[in-house]
Amino acid sequence: MAKSTACTELVRAIIAVNAGAFFVSPGIIAGSVDEEMIPSIPKGMYERLSKRELEVLNQVAAGCTSSAIARRLSLSTKTVDTYRGQPMTQLGVQNRSELIRFVIENRLTGM
Repeated sequence: MAKSTACTELVRAIIAVNAGAFFVSPGIIAGSVDEEMIPSIPKGMYERLSKRELEVLNQVAAGCTSSAIARRLSLSTKTVDTYRGQPMTQLGVQNRSELIRFVIENRLTGM
């Protein structure tokens, strides 16, 4: 988190970390990934994702670990990793940072 982070975001970060999740400020993510690093993804590509895949991606973007997501959704960690990995392949993203950025930029949070 940056020093200029708003208090409300700081509180969300503390709550997330206290619950065992990761928290990465969207501003940090946006500044840490170069535009050239993310392949162009056709609009609507995310429409092919299942409801469960979107649910897992939202939790990943919120900073949750696979084990935290598994507990929340009553799934195994391996199943969560599958729900995260398949969309990464479909969307052509290479790592967690690119995936989080994709979710945020395409306003997929809260779906």
